[in-house]
Amino acid sequence: MPARTISYAQRYEDMHLLRAFGEQASGFYIDIGAGHPVYDNVSFAFYLRGWSGITVEPNPWLAQLSKSVRPLDIRVEALIGEEPGTATYYLVEDFHGLSTMIEGQARAAEREFGKRSRAITMPVRTLLSLCKQFAPGTIDFLKIDVEGAERAVLLGGDWRRFRPKIVVAEALAPVTMAPAWETWEPLLLESGYRFALFDSLNRYYVAEEHAHLGARLSAAPPSFTGVTPFGRFKPALDGCPGGLRRRARARDGERAREALLEAFERKLAVARLAAGILRHRAHDRAAAGHDPRLRRSRPPHSCPVPSLAWL
Repeated sequence: MPARTISYAQRYEDMHLLRAFGEQASGFYIDIGAGHPVYDNVSFAFYLRGWSGITVEPNPWLAQLSKSVRPLDIRVEALIGEEPGTATYYLVEDFHGLSTMIEGQARAAEREFGKRSRAITMPVRTLLSLCKQFAPGTIDFLKIDVEGAERAVLLGGDWRRFRPKIVVAEALAPVTMAPAWETWEPLLLESGYRFALFDSLNRYYVAEEHAHLGARLSAAPPSFTGVTPFGRFKPALDGCPGGLRRRARARDGERAREALLEAFERKLAVARLAAGILRHRAHDRAAAGHDPRLRRSRPPHSCPVPSLAWL
């Protein structure tokens, strides 16, 4: 049976990038606004193929999860901005994907979805400082998903010294989903990047010196027939015998809490990943009842390495 091809990203971003990089066995990425280390994650498919990189996630819980699930990555728990220092991070309850550095965006999330945010003071680093400290000579791709702060991230880079081959940036405004790239796209174009693809959420840009990658991105298929989205797998318990399923679901909350704490203390990555999937599954059910813009796919209970058989 041929290997199943899995897309772990929200809009097949990983599949677009895999098309561009082909069978490249190793590489380096910078994932700013990484989110969950597997679920709706752009760089996880590459991690499974042997790549590694820098993952930046200010959400403390998700950053800890990433530390265990993806130990080969460099984990940075901070905000990325134009200048170093500190800033307020608005951690939105339940809907972590709407957490932001922009107070107005946090208020919009509360107004539209009834979810309050918690203000946290976080350190701010620049893209340049990340590259100077951690990046090798070649950066294959940079992904930016920072809920409205894309321009600040780009302004903090040195685009002559550190030039990712491909830059992927979320291009629609949080909550409203209105086009938002006009505020930051000129920075990339002036730095020698050329637009290659819009996937309905993100825009892809390619460095002029790597124009062949742009041609591959531009040749994206109209659909990804044969690629299974991450969320089409049922929860593991759905395949269990009825008795086992009932016993598992009958455990009281305290026992489950103690089990998760024990797993956390022993740094069991599998247990942490399971906890993350459960938490995100609860988020999805809540989000789906509020607005289709927040509806996301549900994660599987296994993480197959993606193949390129569909290319």
